[in-house]
Amino acid sequence: MSALARSAWSLGDAADAAEALARAAGVPAERRSDGHGAGNPASNDDLEEWIESLGQWLGVELESVGALYGDVDEMVAGCGPALMEIDVGGQRRLIAVLRSSRRWTRVLAPDGAVRRVRSSEVARGLRAKVEAAETAEVDGFVKRLRLRGARAERATKALLTERLGGKGVGGVWLLRLPAEASFRRHLGQVGAPRRTVAFLLGYVLQYLMFVGAWWMIGYGAFRGDMDAAWLIGFVLLTLGRVPLQLLSNWALVELSIDVSTLLRRRLLVGATRLSPDQVRSSGAGQLLGRVIESDTFEEDLISGAPWMPVGLGELTVACLMLGYGAGGLLQALALVASSVALAALARRLFKDRRAWTRLRVAHTHDLVERMVGHPTRLAQERAEDWHRGEDGDLTRFVQTSERMERSHSFVAAVPRCWLLVAMTVLAPAVALGATGATELALAVAGTLLGYAALTKLATGSERLARVAVSWAEVRDLFAAGGKRERVGAPELVHGPATTTDDVGPVIVAQDLTYRYPGRVEPVLRDCALTVRPGDRLLLQGPSGGGKSTLGACLTGVREPDGGLLLAGGLDRHSLGQAGWRRRVAGAPQFHENHVFNAPLLFNLLVARRWPPTPQDCADAQDLCEELGLGPLLERMPGGLLQMVGETGWQLSHGERSRVFLARALLQGSEVIVLDESFGALDPATCDQVMQTVFRRAGTLIVIAHT
Repeated sequence: MSALARSAWSLGDAADAAEALARAAGVPAERRSDGHGAGNPASNDDLEEWIESLGQWLGVELESVGALYGDVDEMVAGCGPALMEIDVGGQRRLIAVLRSSRRWTRVLAPDGAVRRVRSSEVARGLRAKVEAAETAEVDGFVKRLRLRGARAERATKALLTERLGGKGVGGVWLLRLPAEASFRRHLGQVGAPRRTVAFLLGYVLQYLMFVGAWWMIGYGAFRGDMDAAWLIGFVLLTLGRVPLQLLSNWALVELSIDVSTLLRRRLLVGATRLSPDQVRSSGAGQLLGRVIESDTFEEDLISGAPWMPVGLGELTVACLMLGYGAGGLLQALALVASSVALAALARRLFKDRRAWTRLRVAHTHDLVERMVGHPTRLAQERAEDWHRGEDGDLTRFVQTSERMERSHSFVAAVPRCWLLVAMTVLAPAVALGATGATELALAVAGTLLGYAALTKLATGSERLARVAVSWAEVRDLFAAGGKRERVGAPELVHGPATTTDDVGPVIVAQDLTYRYPGRVEPVLRDCALTVRPGDRLLLQGPSGGGKSTLGACLTGVREPDGGLLLAGGLDRHSLGQAGWRRRVAGAPQFHENHVFNAPLLFNLLVARRWPPTPQDCADAQDLCEELGLGPLLERMPGGLLQMVGETGWQLSHGERSRVFLARALLQGSEVIVLDESFGALDPATCDQVMQTVFRRAGTLIVIAHT
């Protein structure tokens, strides 16, 4: 038995493999104590979603990746830690990869041993999954050519690469910390503390060499005895700073890239996890201002934070040098006073910057909202009132900008003022000749080092002031990215969509209560509903009665404040978001649904998976034909791949409604909830669409106004 076969795990042991791999890779997993095992994937098509659910259950992230057939060797060489589904002797098995290179792959075996196998053997196991249909024909062709040994292997590989070069190979899941893990753990995993220490240590050493070089040149120059030894020592110390500076800069660049990546990922995840009420309470202009501030937050944090400890360190060294220098304690106290003045001015700059940012965000919001509603605004407002309000806003903004610029100028002037004060304090001692050469050299070097320290602190304080102001705009995004969703075992999430009892309900709601944020009275109170397989329910009533809110609770978009809500006998926390939407899917009201600037196929399958399989494309094509979108596909040059949205092909109101319907139906959920989905359709099209919905939806809930 080969080393790879002895190191493979069965699919039934996937949870144990992932947990052991996470522990060995330093990403601790948390096995859930919910009384359930992970189970087994129902089919090969379900394996990808099943493994991702396994990661959520264990508290880690298992991200699916893939490559083209011809690029599998490169993918294997750069993977780790990762789970890989490979073909071992014709059987589907898993291997737990710790690290990998072009020649060797270190894998974790079920017995806990770490074995080294050839990367080419791992790549062969990955490729074998897509080679089955071509291997027999290629082998027969090679045999007819009467090739043997290595020549036959090379010929077989070349022919398979030619035939399958554009085919995708999956079955690889990279293991890493989930986005909601603490930011400190993320920093530790990417080695940020190590790079921070390298950065600071490099700067400390090079400044010690800086002090030594200036002491040598100053001692020799002021004594009037500059021999070759002093010059050689100065040159050696100066040149020795170069590699240390390169090391520090390299560590800083690596640290900046890692922190930037983590911040962007956390903010992006947070943006996708904002509640509907949080999004709805912000206008388009406020969201645009938040995007601008998130970019400012990331850039200024990375460029400003590292220099603050460096500046404080330089300031400390400069004070010590000045205390022993020609200026004595008076010059050191002057540097401390300059630092205190800088801190006070930086605090004032922060307040002015905060006021300026609030005005700018408000103006951005107002401008965007007015641009969006320009025709309505022209009809509703008088021109003189319109311009009078804008003039007042601009006047306040200009005044705030002037105050902020003055504060900025005062902060930037502190290092220059320090030079003037330092020279003024040092001048009497130099003029009276009451100092030695060493003390004078230390005073000059300390003055220059203090100037450099104050310059770094001034620049860093300005940027950190912007960071503190921007934090108010991105704080909820960062917090939302850290929210952890507790989900059940994969056997629950990907289990049967209905209960084992054929007549059992697919949805049970008891005493549901929902209250919008900031409102006293709930929009739903003690709501009860039971839906059985195959039901066709019409939920009808006047506007504002809570129909759409109930639909949002049923589809998992909103979480009830109280009561019991089950799908297939399981609650929202047991199933997680993915498991719940496998059971209940919906098309919300028109104004709450969106067509993305992307291919039509992406808009149809956005809630299914991407990139799609050939079967996904065929299902989307068939459903579009059934919904009467066939003529639209014929008109569009790109068909399903035609770009749609604001910058693409413009869809009519009725076409958009059918796209939203298709999006919900293509999820294959047991229960479909449609909220005002037929209002934009003419009678003939509506009849065709409803017949398709009745045929496709196992259980249907339709919401309509009276």
